Amino acid sequence: MKSLASRLHLGLGFAMLVLMLAFWWLGYDALQDSARAFVTESLDHCAEALVGKLAVINNHEGKLLEVDELAPVYHQPYSGHYYVLLLASGEKVVSRSLWDRDLVVPPLALGETAEWRVPGPEGQRLQVRAHGYRIQGQDLTLAVAQDLTPLEDEVWQFQLHFGILALVGFLVMTLVRHWIVQCVFQSLHPV
Repeated sequence: MKSLASRLHLGLGFAMLVLMLAFWWLGYDALQDSARAFVTESLDHCAEALVGKLAVINNHEGKLLEVDELAPVYHQPYSGHYYVLLLASGEKVVSRSLWDRDLVVPPLALGETAEWRVPGPEGQRLQVRAHGYRIQGQDLTLAVAQDLTPLEDEVWQFQLHFGILALVGFLVMTLVRHWIVQCVFQSLHPV
């Protein structure tokens, strides 16, 4: 009888552990995918806004980029939001937020997109997304970057809390399972 109870405890415990680990892994993977999709969409929106400014400025004033018309986040040093504009002529315009730093951006053909991670200023972890454009017959590459450090820290905190909660849940379920098995075997004891 004790052998049967031990095997039952071991089998149910192993199944619960595998299930909890699977839930944790699936939750982690889903959260990472959501965070990546959110940042990618945010970077695409920033790029579209900058391209819109470039097109308006190029059409109406003949200037390449008027810094005063951009969002304040691109003026604040090390704000975590950056852009680099490469022209086919080799001219490079860098956001003021990069201060005295630079991002290496390869030139991209029209319609080409690239995405990568790179260390940024002040220990930031940057996600960079670059697109190749043609505005008024001029080929250019626009790269926008965002600091992932706050988002990754939040994801890590969530994973830590989820892991602790899962461990507590596993221990509670183990105690309940142990109690149920004991009650069932107590009722079988007279037999």
